[in-house]
Amino acid sequence: MLRMWFKGKKLKKQHLVFLIIALLAVLIGITMVNSISERQDLADAAAKARLAAELQLKKVQDALDGLSLAARYQPFCTTSVTQIEMADKYTKTISKTGSIQYFRDAQRVYCTPTSTTNECKLVLSLTFTPIYTCPQEVIATASSGATGAQIKNQQVGNAVIVDTIVIEKPGFVVVRALGYAKKPGDVLAAGPYLEAGAYSIVSIAMPKALVSGQRYALTIAQDDGDKTFDAAKDTFVTTSDGTMLFAPFTAVKK
Repeated sequence: MLRMWFKGKKLKKQHLVFLIIALLAVLIGITMVNSISERQDLADAAAKARLAAELQLKKVQDALDGLSLAARYQPFCTTSVTQIEMADKYTKTISKTGSIQYFRDAQRVYCTPTSTTNECKLVLSLTFTPIYTCPQEVIATASSGATGAQIKNQQVGNAVIVDTIVIEKPGFVVVRALGYAKKPGDVLAAGPYLEAGAYSIVSIAMPKALVSGQRYALTIAQDDGDKTFDAAKDTFVTTSDGTMLFAPFTAVKK
């Protein structure tokens, strides 16, 4: 009887050891699964961050390409011109009525279907490719390097809406008066602080309502680091010739 009792006790101890080992194995397994899951979560988060960064870079580049294209070809757009085409160094404009004009280095080239000059023969033999469709509304574009903006004429009121803004460094879009010399004048209002990147719509609150028929200048200022606009401290973006970058617009009644 005693032998059987001790034998039973021994078996119970063995069961306890096996149970402890099994529990340890389960805990180790759970720890490994959690570790693998955490590593996967970190990898997924890193992949999402890379994708977001790539999408942001693409957004910025697409916006810059659009601004650069518009800045180059919008000067050819008038109320009647609808499409711009290119071939070699020549630009071709097509109006709503189908009339055509040719330009070389922004200078008009007077050619008709019956022109016989060597240049006109060359121009008329070229195959032009559509490169830009003129917007239906009047729109102004300013672009310099990795910074630019696009804005339509604005409805009279206490707000200015910027269609597109791309900034290389954090800063602000700023509305200024536009003098008769077509140079930006006094600062009238500034938009919210913007991190570097591309934005499709930015609203600027105007302390005083826009005046119908008056011309204004949309400019861009780079922040000095305090995230607060100060015309005396923040640096306004300039063009390659050192003049202030701006897009002109007019206040209109609609």
